[in-house]
Amino acid sequence: MNNTFSRSLADLPDILHEVFSFLDPDIHLSDDNAVYESRRSLAIAARACRGFSTPALRVLWRQLPDDQPLADLLCTLGVAARRHETETRHDERKPARHRLPTYKVRGHPDFVGIEAYKILWKQSRGYDVIYSLICSGDPRAHPHWARFVEYASRVRAITLFAFDGPKWCGLWDELRSATNCAAVLPMLQSVSFCSISERSVNLGTFALISPTVHRLHLPFESRWSSPQRHEMLCTIFSRTFLAAPIVAELRLALPPSRFGLALLQTHCSRVSHIEVDPQLDVQDLGMLAQLPALRSLSISISLLAYPSCSLTFRSLTTLKVAGSWSDISALLETLRLPSMHTLSLMAHENGKPAAELAEGAAQCFRTIASRHGSITSLSVFTTSPVRPWVSGCVPPRIPAVPDRFEGKLMDIVYPLLSLHALRHLSVTLPTYLRLTCVASD
Repeated sequence: MNNTFSRSLADLPDILHEVFSFLDPDIHLSDDNAVYESRRSLAIAARACRGFSTPALRVLWRQLPDDQPLADLLCTLGVAARRHETETRHDERKPARHRLPTYKVRGHPDFVGIEAYKILWKQSRGYDVIYSLICSGDPRAHPHWARFVEYASRVRAITLFAFDGPKWCGLWDELRSATNCAAVLPMLQSVSFCSISERSVNLGTFALISPTVHRLHLPFESRWSSPQRHEMLCTIFSRTFLAAPIVAELRLALPPSRFGLALLQTHCSRVSHIEVDPQLDVQDLGMLAQLPALRSLSISISLLAYPSCSLTFRSLTTLKVAGSWSDISALLETLRLPSMHTLSLMAHENGKPAAELAEGAAQCFRTIASRHGSITSLSVFTTSPVRPWVSGCVPPRIPAVPDRFEGKLMDIVYPLLSLHALRHLSVTLPTYLRLTCVASD
């Protein structure tokens, strides 16, 4: 009879995978220090014992902060080598993270500090070290190639340096050519681009994009000049969508108007989900309405000018909108969404009187009931206002709601009772609305 109590934790991979999942760097993306510590802890666990190795590496390699671990792995396995070694810098100021910090001096960006950080970052990472293959013929015949495939097959998401990228990126073009264009990352699903500078486009990074990629994040700098930005965006879009034609999810850090309608229609006609970080205006919405496959849209709006005619999103089924009560109402009044069944709203508080905001919420609900009565799911939340960033000056202070509104809950949400198709409802109203529930006689 076996004694099950003698089994060690290393013999229970399912439990270990669950434990190590709490160290997933993807959970801590908003905290660079936490990301660094998570990856460090997973690496230590993978070296602790064979039982820990597989579940820890599965989490550690699922999302890579850049492509250097892959290049270093090829060198470790003897498939590639660094052409020359640069002097290793031991500096207390050496950056430990790949994202640039935001320096502020009296509200102004500290460009000197940022440039110094870039230099330290590049030196610490061996940015100018050239990697190249050292095996002759097809690298797949190398005795350690299977080990590289084992690690590369774990990668599901990666951040690539397409702009002024490291010299080691040339290795990927060389590898793709030597393997007859075989996918380097056969299970890759998500790609993000990280911009260090806008001086050049590193084409070697695109060799890592596999046809399996369906999610793309483009965090571009908004200060670029229009001709330069348009040329780079054309390069990024054409090469990315050529390598990954089934991209369905797109996250943009620039409004669609910065890309241009022609560029969007050419490369995004199959995209079904779009999330845009900055606030959109009417022109941006009009461009998004031209994408025929769009099913899900997540946006933040600031309608400085209301459109004179309706905008139709025929295939859109899910809409997530953030903005003021008045802007959300104006948007829902303008849009024609014949296929929408899920609506999620995030209303920003601002310094208006609470009674005016209460009426804005009630008007928003009336608009939903009158214009979009077929929805089956509705979620409403309230957040603090988004502080607009103004270049060269301190952002203006947006005051909180100065008072409270006393009233009945039914006076606000009564229009929602007419939504007969509704199956899911979640409404979180702000604290400045002190609403009472009065039982009917």
